Amino acid sequence: MSHGSGGGAGTPRGGRRPPAPPRRPLARRLLDAHRGRGLADWGILVGMYSTLILGVLAVLMNMRAVSMSEEADRRAEEAHRIEEEDGRPRTGPEAVEVTAALRGGLAGTSARGHGSPVPEDDLRGVHVEVTVRNPAAVPAVLSRATLTFRRSGHLEPCHRRGGGLVWRVRYAFTVPDDRPTAGDGRTHTTPFSLSAALSRRIPPKSHEKVTLTVGPESAREGDGPWYGVFDLVLKHEGRKEPGIGPVAVIDAGAGAGSAFRPDGEGWYIEPEDVAGCTARNAALVAEVMRTPGLTASEEFAALDRELKRRRVGSPADHH
Repeated sequence: MSHGSGGGAGTPRGGRRPPAPPRRPLARRLLDAHRGRGLADWGILVGMYSTLILGVLAVLMNMRAVSMSEEADRRAEEAHRIEEEDGRPRTGPEAVEVTAALRGGLAGTSARGHGSPVPEDDLRGVHVEVTVRNPAAVPAVLSRATLTFRRSGHLEPCHRRGGGLVWRVRYAFTVPDDRPTAGDGRTHTTPFSLSAALSRRIPPKSHEKVTLTVGPESAREGDGPWYGVFDLVLKHEGRKEPGIGPVAVIDAGAGAGSAFRPDGEGWYIEPEDVAGCTARNAALVAEVMRTPGLTASEEFAALDRELKRRRVGSPADHH
């Protein structure tokens, strides 16, 4: 019978194994693994490891960005849910002010008769500027804008003057030439809507201005200026839809040589060739201006003032 300690071979007295040697750092293990390689091999290895590290960092940064976006969406949805349960309005962007005026800088073309279109880069057109407030603690993204027209058409041309020159302006919202019209051929059948995608981010607790352009597909020499009365809705990704309106606008008419056009802060209107035409336009403009809650563009309001100032129908208004 053996009188040994009972431990296996190589086991120290007391029955405990010797501690494992300390694990070498990763950098030292990689160095030992690649010992003896040439400079070219080391360059390839360094490039491989750098690419690997950069890839890992990119994945981590993308995961963080996605996580932050998901967290913002979660907080926004949670705020909406709590407010709906409390019976309060959902927090979201609000359209708090709107202005409209003719401005230059629009691209388009001009053409005479059947000639080739000439590019233009400083045409005038209606710019609608909406101030949007985001009271929430998270960003709001406006995804779509919709204009619903109550009225649209051309004022009656009061001057027997025509021409072959046609302007086409590129607007965000273009009223097509082939819109159905009433019996006069100038007044569009309403209501109708025009819609366009947006991608506008409104930071938390801030105000931003959103500019939209609108006008007719074409403007021809001799036509009366186009006008429109519409309501505007901005769609928000969180289902909140800030709206504002009605808004009345009018375009610049057919060129700088037109007998009926905006001029500075007023309007240039030559004596009419068509009896009663100016009076009919004045009645239409005045009717629009009586629309409850109306916001009129600078030029539309100026035209109303000009037509009221004139002694409409007097001999001085005729040749």
